[in-house]
Amino acid sequence: MEEELDLVAQDKKSWIEVVKNFYHPFIKTLEDKYQSVEKKDLTEKTDRLCPECQSPLVIRMGRYGKFYGCSNFPKCRFTEPLKNNKTGVKCPECQQGEIVEKKSRRGVFYACDRYPDCRFALSDRPTGKKCPKCSSLLVEDKKGRIKCSRKDCDFQEK
Repeated sequence: MEEELDLVAQDKKSWIEVVKNFYHPFIKTLEDKYQSVEKKDLTEKTDRLCPECQSPLVIRMGRYGKFYGCSNFPKCRFTEPLKNNKTGVKCPECQQGEIVEKKSRRGVFYACDRYPDCRFALSDRPTGKKCPKCSSLLVEDKKGRIKCSRKDCDFQEK
């Protein structure tokens, strides 16, 4: 294939012909695999019930790891993180929610559990202590340093 693509780059062979010669056997192999490969059920049963519809909750695998999901999906879309991701820190913005650990494709971050009603978020883990300079939350960065969560405050614990 690589040699044929080199010939296409040198304008000695038609790219349409090269792609066609690759694609037809490839698509046949792919269709054969869809028929012959067995799909595994990756869900695990639990003894918990969905708080929204009372169906059993199952452990599912998502792109950010395992989570609890309703077995009645897609009729019920209830989900919940698998591990206890609570930090024990009250949200400084809404004063009602709690800061929890969340995962995204960019990594771990910390946000209010009342999202989307409260959009407070941090990239570093909150310590629960207040900054002596500005009273914002103190956070622990990736290197283990304790500093103020406000960008314009330069406080750092020694």
